[in-house]
Amino acid sequence: MDNDGPLLPEGMLFDQPARLRVRKRRRRFKRLHKVYERVVPARIRKWIDDNPALAAIVGLLLLLLLIILLWLLWLWLHLHKAPGFNPDLGDNRPPFLGGQNILLVGLDCDEAAPTGDKLRTCNDNDGNIDLSKLTGSGFSDLGNGSAGAPADPQDPTGSKAFEATGVRSDVIMVVHVAEDGQHAQVVSIPRDSYVDIEGHGKSKINAAFSWGGPNLLGRTIEQNFKIHLTHIVVTDFDGFRGITDALGGVQVYVPEDVIDERCNCVTWHKGWQTIKGETALDYVRTRHGLARGDFDRVQRHQNFLRAVVQRTRAMDVLVNPVKLTRLVDAATSHVAMDDGMSDAEVMKLTYAGLRMGIGDMAFATVPFEGAAMVGDQSVVLLKMKEAVELFNAMQRDKFISYVADHQVEQLPAENTVK
Repeated sequence: MDNDGPLLPEGMLFDQPARLRVRKRRRRFKRLHKVYERVVPARIRKWIDDNPALAAIVGLLLLLLLIILLWLLWLWLHLHKAPGFNPDLGDNRPPFLGGQNILLVGLDCDEAAPTGDKLRTCNDNDGNIDLSKLTGSGFSDLGNGSAGAPADPQDPTGSKAFEATGVRSDVIMVVHVAEDGQHAQVVSIPRDSYVDIEGHGKSKINAAFSWGGPNLLGRTIEQNFKIHLTHIVVTDFDGFRGITDALGGVQVYVPEDVIDERCNCVTWHKGWQTIKGETALDYVRTRHGLARGDFDRVQRHQNFLRAVVQRTRAMDVLVNPVKLTRLVDAATSHVAMDDGMSDAEVMKLTYAGLRMGIGDMAFATVPFEGAAMVGDQSVVLLKMKEAVELFNAMQRDKFISYVADHQVEQLPAENTVK
């Protein structure tokens, strides 16, 4: 009989490493318990000992509260990360009449711009533009003096440099949020609208952005339409793609096949379409094959925005942190805002937008006479008197009554938008 070691039942092994692990856990627990006794007052410790189940529930609630607070902090920091620019809309501004009037500018890339130019900053296939370089008067690396760089003597206004980048302000909307924060109106301005542009005479309104960035475009809108803009937000078309991806796609209805005469092919088939990613980008870009060209394209922009609102409401994004996080991440990755928009305003407007139903929003196009030729350019002639009246009514929260009594083109039902 071997007496060199302890006798163990048959099949049982002496697992020394396991015993060491148990000892380490015990020592760790003792250290934590000492910290617990030092940090937690005796009265609270006694209550926890007397009510272990209730204490566990309270602990879980406190942990959940901590997670929510950390998520809200992340959300605030994410909203805060969007690049900003210094707005300068001049001194001779229209009076402020109430609510929030936000100029929303959507930038896209012009396929006709010279692709080999060193200033080319975007690709017409992806719609992605580096908004971190945007300043109030343009992009900081174009040599037009907008960020302290010397102006090119051959191009003092920077317009040629802007044109070389391929960047175009294809979406121009004024969003009015009512004083109560529960209603909003969106009025689109066609990009070829023929208006007065400070320092350049009459031209297409989207040229204002090319000549002087968001500042000149903002001044152009204020001076022509007599509306006091409170903020300016600039986004790129890639943001449309990102938003639809975050929402898992949005639904739009195409009432009839769209045939592009350039290729004699059907680009959109009749019926409901779930658009996301590249398809969403194609939807908001489509102009060829639409009966009214850019006028129908403007309504597609509005219809896309309406579809996003509907999808957001259907998914209950506001009460779903995961979905809300994805949406905020997609939106803020492709947005630049003026420096005057405070963090509190961003949070307030974001919450108001997510809370509104589709019945709380109205969409319209600024009153226009139609397309015309000025020299060799195709432009949109506006009914300027009616346009000023429309924006005046909107600022005074009288939009609904105004459009009821006047001929204003509003966004039709979702099954009739071309």
